[in-house]
Amino acid sequence: SYTARVVPQDGRWLDFEFDSKDHLNVRIDRKKKFLVTVLLKALGNTDKEIMYYFYPTETIYFDSDGIKKSIDQEVLSYQRASADITDPKTKEVIVKKGRRFVGNLIEGIEKAKINRIPIEETEVIGRPCAEDI
Repeated sequence: SYTARVVPQDGRWLDFEFDSKDHLNVRIDRKKKFLVTVLLKALGNTDKEIMYYFYPTETIYFDSDGIKKSIDQEVLSYQRASADITDPKTKEVIVKKGRRFVGNLIEGIEKAKINRIPIEETEVIGRPCAEDI
């Protein structure tokens, strides 16, 4: 576990620590600990600002032909395709359903000039969201 302490010349001490569930907590003057997001909100940050600062984000689109997400190489490299991704011109499958996005597959998507890829409803339900859907 990691900890950090901010000791100002005058004022309250701040102790930051990760718990066993990897949540970042803070203690003010060694009192009761609470999540650091409570402190950040008290300092005037919104949920959206906190989320954008600490987490990589994706943009989700709800179209008439299904749910799609924008392509971000940083975020995609940790995910798997939830549907076959085909080249709109040649109709050739670039990424098969269930395959992990790796560098050459992401490059193939970008070369085909695909901006949005289809996703399943289960990828959205129960996930943190910056705005209400």
